[in-house]
Amino acid sequence: MQILIVGTVRNCEKTINDSIKYLDNAFKFVSKIEYLIIESDSQDNTIEYLNLIKNSKKNFNFKSFGKLRSTIPERTKRIAFCRNEYLKYSRSEKYSEMQYLVVADFDGVINEINESNVKSSFKNLEWDVCTANCSDYYYDIYALRHPYWSPNDCMIAAKENERLGLKKSQSIFYSVYSRMIKLNKYLSFIEVDSAFGGLAIYKISAIPKNAKYIGVDKNNNPTCEHVLFHQFIKNSGGKIFINPQMIIGKAPYEHIRYKKHLGKIIFYFKTDIIYLLEKNPLMKLILRNIRKIIRK
Repeated sequence: MQILIVGTVRNCEKTINDSIKYLDNAFKFVSKIEYLIIESDSQDNTIEYLNLIKNSKKNFNFKSFGKLRSTIPERTKRIAFCRNEYLKYSRSEKYSEMQYLVVADFDGVINEINESNVKSSFKNLEWDVCTANCSDYYYDIYALRHPYWSPNDCMIAAKENERLGLKKSQSIFYSVYSRMIKLNKYLSFIEVDSAFGGLAIYKISAIPKNAKYIGVDKNNNPTCEHVLFHQFIKNSGGKIFINPQMIIGKAPYEHIRYKKHLGKIIFYFKTDIIYLLEKNPLMKLILRNIRKIIRK
């Protein structure tokens, strides 16, 4: 079995080495591993670290696109651009023998994955895409599409709920945080229309040649680039699953920090109370100055 591990990175100097170590260990049962990383817009020493890894690891390569933010200001479009770059390289002659494409996050979310977790995905090969789970909450709702669990874009749904009269905090909780459920690792594979969750394994043969990442929907609204990429696979008859046993670690704190009771109180204050205060010009000025002080 030969795999190509790819990903996009920005400001990952503190996490890139550990992420690679976990991935090397988790996929040590395969015959060949290659790495291809696409970097852009880092403000730390990511480039230096990537060069150090490249010089010490023969199967590691990367490409940097420098400062993309000035030419591609929309974040989802920028990520889609970078992902399309590794997709382009994965189709080149250099990687023509690869059987699986492993798309991974290198921002520290992969910190518990092991060989047993990954091997569990290959006990049942009825999938074309097999995606990861977390040990506490399933956090990646933005990339998730499931007919009942998460049938739509959670952020667009939150805005629509607010337009219909719900408070901002209620809208976001209903559309985002309520979908962050715990998936017991003993559950069977869950078929979805789209998912990511920090790591996904693709059969390269199941990725259509015209498949690409797109960071906006048909109305030009920002949307998760994984969703539209997965539509190409689904439209070609491909099957996408979450493997509850393929746990990569705990959900990133920044994604779930408002899900629990104290977090809900903080979130309510940040969204509803501050929103009301900012309608007053004087309070808006005071809050702006407070934020400046905090940033310092």
